[in-house]
Amino acid sequence: SAVANRLDGGAGNDLSFAGAGGESPVGGVRNCALNGAAGNDSIDGGNGIIGTMLQHLLPKIPNLTVIAMNFDPDGRFPVHEANPLKAETLKAMCARVVAEKADFGAGFDGDGDRCILCDEQGVVLDGDEILTILALHALRQDRLANRLLVVTVQSNLGVEAAVAAAGGRVVRTPVGDRYVIERML
Repeated sequence: SAVANRLDGGAGNDLSFAGAGGESPVGGVRNCALNGAAGNDSIDGGNGIIGTMLQHLLPKIPNLTVIAMNFDPDGRFPVHEANPLKAETLKAMCARVVAEKADFGAGFDGDGDRCILCDEQGVVLDGDEILTILALHALRQDRLANRLLVVTVQSNLGVEAAVAAAGGRVVRTPVGDRYVIERML
């Protein structure tokens, strides 16, 4: 997919949004997973805070054209519920990706801590697919500590199979960020 191709499109890719020294995330954004590769992406901010943040961050990424949707914060969420886990909230974004010939789309929730992507054909990638794409990229870049991916028991077996085929290992934890973080440390 275009999502995976954009991840692997350049040398020196950096998946982190902040540098090792803890500097401003803007420096990391310039070298984020999209690695500054030329692109055309549709982003639905869900009328939440992420639209405001992205209006300041995205111009720092060279060669990136963003088709902004619902970037103006409005706690009434007038266009659709700010929940990218509900398929109906992604329909307009996916259609826009196809219509504008974008590389991919990203739909966010109201506070910006959940995101779902769609590919260039408007097909939604679920969380496990996104996790797998990122994990495989990190493995290829030798950026996955101990070649180990920590997931919850809710992740599907496809994640584990793909990571194992790429020479990595998967460890499962109970559901909850706390358990994942504990195992990562």
